[in-house]
Amino acid sequence: MAAIILAAVLISSLFPDAVPADERWTTYANARFNYSISYPSSLVPQGEADNGDGQVFRSHDGAAELRVWGSNNALNQSLAAAYQEAISDLQHDGGSVSYKVMRDNFFVVSGTHGRKIVYQKTLLRGDVFKAFTFTYPPNAKGIYDSITTRIADSFKG
Repeated sequence: MAAIILAAVLISSLFPDAVPADERWTTYANARFNYSISYPSSLVPQGEADNGDGQVFRSHDGAAELRVWGSNNALNQSLAAAYQEAISDLQHDGGSVSYKVMRDNFFVVSGTHGRKIVYQKTLLRGDVFKAFTFTYPPNAKGIYDSITTRIADSFKG
């Protein structure tokens, strides 16, 4: 028991914005592109974009960031082309892809870029892309991996 308490104290001192297991979650709903996503209350909304396409949420220390947006597919890009573009973007400047999957109406690409882990999920609904990225430092992987899963599962559009 003492080891568990010590581990919790150590984690909270190393990562003051770590998400407690009982933390409240809130849902952001975007009216313009008709999507929603849930996020932990430790991520602070930065205000919806002026054009209403989405929002950024950041941890208090700026180490973790959730970006969510929608966009019209004005160039009629296929989901496969957007998937390849996301992979290329992640690999740009020495980044690497550790996970990728594409299905009929969405894809996920994850890996590292710079000093961050990056997770992106993109949905294609009709002629609208709806996407989010969640980035965080590798030394907080144990904290943010489960949060990423919950965020991804909540993303609806």
